[in-house]
Amino acid sequence: MPTPDEQVIQDGQRAVAVSEVSGDFIYDGGATDVYCIVDNNGTAQRALKVANVGEGGGGGGGGTVDQTYDPTSTNAQSGTAVAEAVAPALKNTATGTNALTILGNTSSNNNSLNIGAYSTSNGIYSLSIGHYSSANMYSIAIGSSGAQASGNTSIAIGGYNAVATGGSSIQLGCGTNSTADSFQVFNYQMLDGTTGLIPAARIGTGYDATKTQVLKNVNGTLTWVDE
Repeated sequence: MPTPDEQVIQDGQRAVAVSEVSGDFIYDGGATDVYCIVDNNGTAQRALKVANVGEGGGGGGGGTVDQTYDPTSTNAQSGTAVAEAVAPALKNTATGTNALTILGNTSSNNNSLNIGAYSTSNGIYSLSIGHYSSANMYSIAIGSSGAQASGNTSIAIGGYNAVATGGSSIQLGCGTNSTADSFQVFNYQMLDGTTGLIPAARIGTGYDATKTQVLKNVNGTLTWVDE
């Protein structure tokens, strides 16, 4: 039998052997000191002090544990209560690699992001932010109530029904841009999808594609006039 404070090897691990020692305390190190000196049949012997920490002891146990989450309670919160508290937190529900879905339809596409109730990422590298927003592959849709970038590599930005259906088209504000490679604000095309030029109608008033016209300053307003 090892002495009470002897270090032993048990199952490959170092441990301290503890045996019961009877006798009077010669030295009590106090509640924070695990060592004490005991007079064991006339022999001073060092011992480990073991305290009863069960119910009714000074060290703990007992008490009320809340099973339902209560942020104002001073009681301990159980695992059930903690789970209840965490449940409403925003969570990433995406299943794709490097993907993020918060509140929207779960995205299985890699490198996609959709945030907002009923938002959808329909392809890789898509970004959709806003209520009911939707973006296809390599596209961006930002806005509430139906911003949609359904053309690949398209961009739709607007607070209500900004829709870009043409490939690589850009729509700013409410309206639908179905012309590939063009830029449109509301229902006004600002950049021609074929030439990359600003349409003549956006430069001045009175434009007529059936006539030969020149652009002039008429009383402070740029106006197309017949030659």
